[in-house]
Amino acid sequence: MTEQTSLFSPPKPFDFRAADEAAIRSTKLEQKYKDWRETDHGIEVFKMCERFALEAAARNRRFGIGLIAERVRWESFISGRDEEGYKINNNHKPYIARELIEQYPRLSELITLRETKGY
Repeated sequence: MTEQTSLFSPPKPFDFRAADEAAIRSTKLEQKYKDWRETDHGIEVFKMCERFALEAAARNRRFGIGLIAERVRWESFISGRDEEGYKINNNHKPYIARELIEQYPRLSELITLRETKGY
C-alpha cells in the first residue's frame, strides 16, 4: 500500500544523497555529450540538427528536440549516408537542444524543453 500525503502531512526530508547522485550522473552525461560532439560524427549530426531546427523556426512553430533527432535519423537513413541511420544517443538530445538555444536565443521561444533531473 502506498503512503498518502496531504496538506497536513509533514514534508519528507530532502534526500541529499539522491541529489548528489543526480548531479554526478548529469556531469557524466554532459561530458559524454561533449566528447561525442567533438567527433566528426557529432559535428555532422549537430549541423543537421541545427539546419532542421532553423527550418522549423522559420515556420514559427514550437517543436521538441525529439522531432529534430528523428528527422536526422530519417534523412540519413533515406539518403543512404549510413545504412542504419545516424546514431543519436537519446541522452544527448537535451544537450543538443540547449546548445542550439545558446547559439540561437530565438529558439528558446520555439524549442519545447522539459525540466529534467540533473540539468
